[in-house]
Amino acid sequence: MKNFIFVLIAFSYSGEDGGTKNIEERATTMKRMIMSIFLAGAIFCTISTNSCRAEAPTAQEQKTGTIKGKVVDKESNEPLAGASVIIEGTSLGSKVDEAGSYAIASVPVGSYALRIRLIGYETIFRPDVIVKSKRITFANFELAVAAYETGDVTVTA
Repeated sequence: MKNFIFVLIAFSYSGEDGGTKNIEERATTMKRMIMSIFLAGAIFCTISTNSCRAEAPTAQEQKTGTIKGKVVDKESNEPLAGASVIIEGTSLGSKVDEAGSYAIASVPVGSYALRIRLIGYETIFRPDVIVKSKRITFANFELAVAAYETGDVTVTA
């Protein structure tokens, strides 16, 4: 910083007229130079700070991804609204909408197992669903109608 000020002072004292400027003119020139440098620095800091804020993701965003997909009937390929998609071992999950779609956002990066359930259908368990930072992982499912067996039934009249 001392060197920078020395350069400014030396520049202001060595004018084009060989140093014959009076003190007031030199002081005015130096003030203008300092204000120009200060203004340029302030503009640069404002621009660089705002661009960093607009582009820099938060720590949470950097370490999470999203799981999306569709859940349909295996035979008819119809959407299965109301099915549950659960990430095992977490409190994260989603209900399937009327179009058969689901989305689970803000999932921490890692490998997970998904469990899909709907009454009247077989439950599906899918391990090794990989979630990557700021990415969408797609996982689609086809559920088969569950066949339930009962014991002997006796009907008496």
